[in-house]
Amino acid sequence: MALFLSFSIYADICKCERNGTVQFQDKPCETHSEKLNLSITKPSSEAVNKQKALTEKFKSSSRVNQIEQLKQQNSQLSDQLISIKKDYETEYKLLTRKGYDLGNGKMATRDSLLLEKMKALSINTEKKRRTLEQKIQQNAHQIEKLKSQQ
Repeated sequence: MALFLSFSIYADICKCERNGTVQFQDKPCETHSEKLNLSITKPSSEAVNKQKALTEKFKSSSRVNQIEQLKQQNSQLSDQLISIKKDYETEYKLLTRKGYDLGNGKMATRDSLLLEKMKALSINTEKKRRTLEQKIQQNAHQIEKLKSQQ
């Protein structure tokens, strides 16, 4: 069985200054010592419970803020996805204008690098899209994890 007692601890602490830095120690300083009297008291159970409630309220509020920040970030990432798609379509149209349709689903061009440019554009756009979608998924997972902690 544990026995809880209310008690106070008193300690003398000396504040010393050496080479421009302040130090605290339990013995007087060699020069210019300022004695501080400290009293450490165990808090009441009411004060402990009040602090626990405040801490839990802060944690909950912090989770809500984190969730809102992640949702905001996902919204911005979704906007970036839309922008990437529009940029791709614009650049792809510009590239296709440098060639001409043969009518059988094939394209011809005088620019020997055109098809490579189109392929590079598609690959780079796909990499950007995948990266953004992965980040959106990570954020969604983090949101669910934070919600389950509430």
